[in-house]
Amino acid sequence: MTNASLKQTARATKRTVLVVDDEPGIAQMMVDAAEDFGFEAHAVHDWRSAEAEAADADVILLDLMMPGIDGVAALRALAAAGVKSRIVLVSGLDRRVIDSARRVARMQNLDVVDVLRKPFRPIDLMAVLSGLAERPRELGKVSAPPTGSAVVLDDIRRAISGGEFVLDFQPQVRLSDRSWVGLEALVRWNHPQKGRLRPDMFIPLVEGSELALPFTYAMIAQSLAALRKISERTGFSGGLAVNVPPSALTTADFPDHVLALLAEVDIEPSRLTIEITETSISTDPTLSLDIQTRLRLHEVRLSIDDFGTGHSSLERLHEAPFDEMKIDMVLIRNADHDASLRKIAESVVALGRSLSMTVVAEGVESAATLDWLTSIGCDVAQGYLVGMPLNLDGVCDWAAARAAADADAEAADDFPADR
Repeated sequence: MTNASLKQTARATKRTVLVVDDEPGIAQMMVDAAEDFGFEAHAVHDWRSAEAEAADADVILLDLMMPGIDGVAALRALAAAGVKSRIVLVSGLDRRVIDSARRVARMQNLDVVDVLRKPFRPIDLMAVLSGLAERPRELGKVSAPPTGSAVVLDDIRRAISGGEFVLDFQPQVRLSDRSWVGLEALVRWNHPQKGRLRPDMFIPLVEGSELALPFTYAMIAQSLAALRKISERTGFSGGLAVNVPPSALTTADFPDHVLALLAEVDIEPSRLTIEITETSISTDPTLSLDIQTRLRLHEVRLSIDDFGTGHSSLERLHEAPFDEMKIDMVLIRNADHDASLRKIAESVVALGRSLSMTVVAEGVESAATLDWLTSIGCDVAQGYLVGMPLNLDGVCDWAAARAAADADAEAADDFPADR
């Protein structure tokens, strides 16, 4: 994608940039560059102003050494305020200090996407802004509920019966040939009063309640029905991945329910992947292994999700019959700027391949990352670069656009060179 098209992308989405830097000259330079890329940008030079405006910004360029507050304290304050902005750290500090600050941010669920080191050149600033413009905002942006309007179980019970939970699907491609091989189902809540809610606003409540399994079965059924329709409309023959809560691994008849749902829509079990987050694996290892093994006996695939975020990864790989490993997106998104994370990701890929597992990378947002993952032997990728989370019709349109682009490329290859 060219700089011109990146600027058009930023303008089309009208995203806002907040520059937080106590040096007015440097701050203005960043504002001017962001505006040139199509962002709506302005600068503040004190932390009180920054804290007041942070929640409304799509992107924050944050100087790590502001008067009266250091970068770690600033990041802590942003996390406490629930800020969801993408953050670029701006600093002249030692690289290892900056890397530690990034880790602090990640541990508090802040989305630090890049680092701009002082003194920086205009081309360095342009590269950062290009990356921000290249990473589009998710379609149907989900929003936080207003203060004091937290959802309760009765809301969720009503929403299940009322069809308020909907699914988006994020495409996955095989890295060796860039072919479309899979989809991951992602649940959203179209709340009638609060708008479109993120999963983290209701999934923890669901998973800790008696609604966990009814909700899970409803979402699996909805996902499989959508897969049937997508397959019929596009010819897609790949797989579908769905996440399940910890309670699924303590329910002995969970495999029977899953197989019945597959049979209802005539989907082969091998096309379904059950994703199990490593940190949520059951405390009852015997029953958990029983359930996982039964699923695999019936050819349902198993994926260990967010690999590397827990404390017992190798033990779980040894015990359970996983055939897929998903690398935590934190490793992928930050590998370009963190040599340690890059080495970890490369080791995870090597481990997965040595165990004959399919290795899937989440959070792929740049062509450079895609090429790097290909070079280290990763099998499958998903992320904004591959495809945005889309509803059923959106997936079909995405598939049609891919098919048309492939046909044009083939026609160009077949056109005689001497004409």
